[in-house]
Amino acid sequence: MDKLQDSEYLKRNQYRDSSRLQSRIDLHRDYSTSSEHWFQWVFNRFKIPSQARILEVGCGPGHLWVENLNRLPADWSVTLTDYSEGMLRETHRQLGKLPGQFWLAAADARKLPFPAQTFHAAIANHMLYHVPDRPAALREIRRILRPQGTFYAATVGMDHMQDLAELVSQFEPESAEGFQESKNPFTLENGPDQLRGFFDRVQVDRHPSDLRVTRADPLVDYVLSSFRLGVDESQREDFRIFVKRQLDRHGGVITIRKDNGLLTAVKSG
Repeated sequence: MDKLQDSEYLKRNQYRDSSRLQSRIDLHRDYSTSSEHWFQWVFNRFKIPSQARILEVGCGPGHLWVENLNRLPADWSVTLTDYSEGMLRETHRQLGKLPGQFWLAAADARKLPFPAQTFHAAIANHMLYHVPDRPAALREIRRILRPQGTFYAATVGMDHMQDLAELVSQFEPESAEGFQESKNPFTLENGPDQLRGFFDRVQVDRHPSDLRVTRADPLVDYVLSSFRLGVDESQREDFRIFVKRQLDRHGGVITIRKDNGLLTAVKSG
């Protein structure tokens, strides 16, 4: 099975805790060309009523909520789930002091432990491409949503970070082959059709942002955090030297095109 959708590998390795994920978040946060940070941009697109019950599937360490706490309506009740108990422990450290507004539970997106029609909105932030049986997960998300409930699914486009993959392939040619073999199964291009099998009025919004990276170490940390890019810890120093040379060659800046966005869908009945 492709590691991108191997639930047990992801739970034991990539998402055992947030350390690898944080390296990727840090690069996007510190070198984005957008003035509107990703988590703020996503939150700004929510159209969720007052006194709403909200579910996030695959919440990770809870960054979406931590970075928007000062904007969170006091009458929202937010349930956060993740397949990784390590992620939930980190989320609890950040949000557990807010009892009554946040509830945490370990859960598999393919079998959510909630009654039908419980939630006004559901969120899946960059996680559906990890689910090996997406129809089962989408069926469950539809089940737990109330009529006219909204589902927000963040993902990437087919060419997202392709410039980085090409840069890495100059250092490690075999990495390009591995990246191509691990193509994303849920993107801004093919995701809408997958959602239309379960929801209505699917809308696509893209976040206008690229990366302009000016330091080698954050880029090295990002690449080594990802199993898809084919560089491991034993190559760190050689890869760091390679990246520094690339920065010098490009006038101190490496530009990487991004393609992030949000799919919004409604449960009509």
